[in-house]
Amino acid sequence: MAKEKVPCDDKSYDAIIVGGGPAGITAAIYLARRKLCVLVLYEKLGGQAALTADIENYAGFKFITGTDFTQKLEEHLEEYDITNKETKVTEIKQTKEGFLVKTKEKHFLGKTVIIGSGARQRKLRVPGEEEYLNKGVAYCATCDAPLFRGKNVAIIGGGNSALEAAIQLEKYAEKIYIITINKDLEGEKVLIDKVKSFKNSEIICCSKTKEIKGKVFVESVIIEDDKNKTKEIKVGGVFVEIGYIPNSEIFKGKKNDYKEIIIDSKNKTSIQGIFAAGDVTAVQVKQIIVAAGEGAKAAVSCAEYLNRL
Repeated sequence: MAKEKVPCDDKSYDAIIVGGGPAGITAAIYLARRKLCVLVLYEKLGGQAALTADIENYAGFKFITGTDFTQKLEEHLEEYDITNKETKVTEIKQTKEGFLVKTKEKHFLGKTVIIGSGARQRKLRVPGEEEYLNKGVAYCATCDAPLFRGKNVAIIGGGNSALEAAIQLEKYAEKIYIITINKDLEGEKVLIDKVKSFKNSEIICCSKTKEIKGKVFVESVIIEDDKNKTKEIKVGGVFVEIGYIPNSEIFKGKKNDYKEIIIDSKNKTSIQGIFAAGDVTAVQVKQIIVAAGEGAKAAVSCAEYLNRL
């Protein structure tokens, strides 16, 4: 079935969506179904969902990989007349005509903006982290787990991200050390139980990572426990899984102390005409299904706003 063309003015869009994850893609589909002119600007299609190993808590799918889920998002997006561009948004500037959304290559004008730019991995900021990036230090077990076949690895973190990384690495690593500053693992119980059942995993609690050491590649990690005792663990890889930082720098409105965009129940931000959805916002639950739902809400509110213009 051919896509029905929506008459668009190339110089202006009804809505510009920043982000190509579940929030942004869902918002784009909802707006396109209303025959609105939509532009989606994204750095990575699928966002963090594309880097997720296994998805088992999304309604309608008993199980789906992050790669397959991203492909389905892309296929759904292609059913509609939506303009997509893979690029980085550097600034959003309010004008008399609406909003000027700037990228390095080009500027785009939109009557409204929906920010669904998600979040990025938080860094440890310890000696050796930058030096050994891609030389044993990694942030994506889905991408890099096969590179550590037969090696001892350390996962820094104790939440869902760390647990999912452990599940990925269990198939490849000789030994997995899960190092967390907390008294125990945190996250979904089903993931905790699964990781604790692995014969090749060791959980080290109440410990901070102080340094990553090596020569050409990572050779060890230095940790310090809550009694200030240090220990060196021999590993060939370190996976940093300590949470995320919202990609909210382009938004100049109200944000909370964590730099998350503050929204109301209709996904409105403090700037009229700009909406936000997903992990970039202050919504407490950071899950794929929540991001998709928030994207739908943002699109409905955006469409209502456009009707009043």
